[in-house]
Amino acid sequence: MSMFREFFELVLEHIGLMGDLEFELAPQVEVTFNKNRGRELVVHLINMSGARGRNFGQHLPIPAGKIKMRNGGQGVKMRTLVGSMTFEVEQGVVGLPGIDPFEVAVSQGL
Repeated sequence: MSMFREFFELVLEHIGLMGDLEFELAPQVEVTFNKNRGRELVVHLINMSGARGRNFGQHLPIPAGKIKMRNGGQGVKMRTLVGSMTFEVEQGVVGLPGIDPFEVAVSQGL
């Protein structure tokens, strides 16, 4: 799984489509994101550690991760909906809580 993630990162970077965000998370975390009607960035972080072939077993808690913002993230705030926490961007980096079994992060100002 990690090998494919790294391959796609290289391809996207090579053709110039690498975005303004870089995720430093365990390879078992699936990330999807979109903008909501309020133009906030909504990031879904799903713990896939329980994935087994054709079904799911017990998942493992995933340790905290980071989101790096290539533009420095000035004036950006992020809140998590499951953990009910608010985070400030420090030097372009947002620290995220552990993921068990999922988290939703909403960013204002991106």
